[in-house]
Amino acid sequence: MPELRKDPISDRWVIFSPARSRRPSEYSRSGEAPLPESSDFAQGNEDRTPPEIYAIRPDGSDANTPGWQLRVVPNKFPAIMRDNPDVTSASPLFQRRPAIGAHEVVIETGDSDSSLADLSTAELAQVLRCFRDRIRALKAEGRFQYVQVFKNHGQNAGATIRHSHSQIMAFPDIPEEISREMQSASAHFSREGRCIFCDLLEAENQQEERLIAQNDLFQALSPFAARVSCETWILPRTHHSHFEGHSDEDLHLLADLLRIALVKINRVLGFPPYNLILHSAPLRQAALPDYHWHIEIIPRTSYLAGLEWSCGYYQNALMPEEAARQLREAAL
Repeated sequence: MPELRKDPISDRWVIFSPARSRRPSEYSRSGEAPLPESSDFAQGNEDRTPPEIYAIRPDGSDANTPGWQLRVVPNKFPAIMRDNPDVTSASPLFQRRPAIGAHEVVIETGDSDSSLADLSTAELAQVLRCFRDRIRALKAEGRFQYVQVFKNHGQNAGATIRHSHSQIMAFPDIPEEISREMQSASAHFSREGRCIFCDLLEAENQQEERLIAQNDLFQALSPFAARVSCETWILPRTHHSHFEGHSDEDLHLLADLLRIALVKINRVLGFPPYNLILHSAPLRQAALPDYHWHIEIIPRTSYLAGLEWSCGYYQNALMPEEAARQLREAAL
């Protein structure tokens, strides 16, 4: 069963989930992706996944049958589990606890040959509405504090299945990285009385050199301290702490900008693997004046090496101002 163990030196928690080693991979050791006869996630292979817990079926077809445009199923090889036997810490020095939570897979399309960037704005809006609806549903359960939505695209970004999909994980506590981000935002609010993300957007709009694209509600930019080439953030232009508070109309506009950002990244970097992550405020907290939800797109054009592992310093060979210029000028 999955469990969490705490490093007594760094205070870092690590998830151990041995069942994940049994995941099938559609990638060879060389990194090439041989085409399987048919993906488990493809239309018509519904019996190869756990029963769906959410689906978009315009023709009213039955659950777990063909006719869907998007499906959500429990992860067959979960890193965390809803019902997980308790584990006892051996000592205060060696702390461990069960890795409890929900782990879901969002199958974003029935077409095994389409990537997220290939979807239409309407199709991409369906994916974003699914994220919102699943966050709301997991929040309603009352047992989770945080929901993390993320996507691994390509083998070097951690994907083992080529068919376009993303993942949703719900945790009973707030992950360390989110806590650090929120503490930084809270400290800025205590000093300045304003949201740091709102201040960031105002400054970026004044300077303009790191802006990539925008519409009436959302803005895409290259962050000032981008960790990798063409790292891109998308934020609402007005203050919103919780992603799940947005309407269908809002998410349609977000889908349009997200599609533009992904297409431009593909043009500049040649269809790179990437991670996409959504950071939103914790479930049990009301609207926060100091936090601003956002999407981070992190192209995986290089590997973490000795400096990153030893010191935590990222190395980026492309200045964010130049990355933003290339992305702005990239054709759609």
